[in-house]
Amino acid sequence: MPKAHINGIQVNYSTHGQGHPLVLIMGLGMDSSGWMFQVPELKKHFRVITLDNRGCGLSDKPPGPYSTRVMAQDVIGLLDFLQVPRAHVVGDSMGGMIAQEVALGWPQRVAKLVLACTYSRPDPLAKTLLEQGMKTMIGEVRDLKTVDPKKFNVQAIAQFMLPLVLSKEFYEKNKALLIPFMEELLKKASVEGFLGQVVATQEHDTFERLPQITVPTLVMTGTHDALVHPKNSEVLSSRIPGARLVRIEGGSHGFNFEKAAEFNRAIIEFLGDGATRVAPTTSKPRKA
Repeated sequence: MPKAHINGIQVNYSTHGQGHPLVLIMGLGMDSSGWMFQVPELKKHFRVITLDNRGCGLSDKPPGPYSTRVMAQDVIGLLDFLQVPRAHVVGDSMGGMIAQEVALGWPQRVAKLVLACTYSRPDPLAKTLLEQGMKTMIGEVRDLKTVDPKKFNVQAIAQFMLPLVLSKEFYEKNKALLIPFMEELLKKASVEGFLGQVVATQEHDTFERLPQITVPTLVMTGTHDALVHPKNSEVLSSRIPGARLVRIEGGSHGFNFEKAAEFNRAIIEFLGDGATRVAPTTSKPRKA
């Protein structure tokens, strides 16, 4: 996969298919391989662009903390690098937080927006899960920005996160695929990068600015999401003008894995086929 020097770091990316550009932004700790069940189908309809967010995969992992705003700048930088003036943007979990900042800061660069299993700001469940995770792994944490990465290991992080992301039934049924996938993901993982991303998710807050999102928006959630409560999607859809809400019955937080056919179909139906010709635009962000 190629890399591009963007926003002071090397960003790993890939492109697939032809048609109107579609950027896929993955969530916390997950690199672009997390779109394995989307790319083969979506590339039949769009020019699909994936990237590893800063802090994970084969992209650079500079010292944190990060912010969703900075990671949105990474996305815009990649679009500039690829000379893509305007694209559909799909964000999953933390990727949905990044996508919100893209749509708020650079609305002229976004054709349509899809926000999956994400929030506008941390709710009580998110804060409780973070506290539980930190306490389980290293004890009480007063300030995430001062946590010593050496106290963690990526295996412990994965063991805590996996049950929150995937259902037990799906994991047991698909272990032959998921175990090597996780092993490969862990080889590229960085505790420092993961913690940098965690801070970004905890400091993310677009709640008051959501009404400023003017692009057509689809909000998606799984009804059995144990990590980001589905009520967060109701908040997003109620505050973004004209947003459409789709609930995937029985979907976990990782419903792009477990309910891939429904996930893909909802995106394709919302975005539609065919390219939209647009004139080049600047990447100067709108002030928040």
